[in-house]
Amino acid sequence: MIAVLGAGVHGRQIAEFYHAQLFDDFLADYPDCRESGIMPFLIGAAFPSARREIAARRPFGHGPWERGQVVFPGVKIGQGVGIGWHTHLLYNAVISHGCQVGSFVTVCSGAVLCGEVTVEDDVFVGANATIIHGGITIGRGAKIGAGAVVLEDVPAGATVVGNPARIMEPAL
Repeated sequence: MIAVLGAGVHGRQIAEFYHAQLFDDFLADYPDCRESGIMPFLIGAAFPSARREIAARRPFGHGPWERGQVVFPGVKIGQGVGIGWHTHLLYNAVISHGCQVGSFVTVCSGAVLCGEVTVEDDVFVGANATIIHGGITIGRGAKIGAGAVVLEDVPAGATVVGNPARIMEPAL
């Protein structure tokens, strides 16, 4: 049996895809995974920071599912791609040749990493975003808005939106 930790909408979608049992430490309608001792598991939280928090409460090293990667149907993965722990690649995303995707990353549906792109840990790439080919680095904890077209490096922790993508300034 596979467990999905986190019974929100994203977790329910993962559980349905993998025919898994749902657990949630915070929602009363679901068993608490800390008491179940169930292994192996996938983390059902959509946001990288929430997945990292859940993983911090659970030990790693549980056989073939230990990396916790979720790859939905239609995802295309090219040659020489590296994908980190607890990373989710949603429907029809494209991770082209030579890309390196860190841990606790979410790449939403329809997003395209065009090749030789580095995505550091804890990054969220919105639906239908495009990160253009060739040596671009998305810094740790960055957020790429839906439909953004990224033409240059994105600093750690930045949020970028638009075409071409630009850094959103903090609200005053």
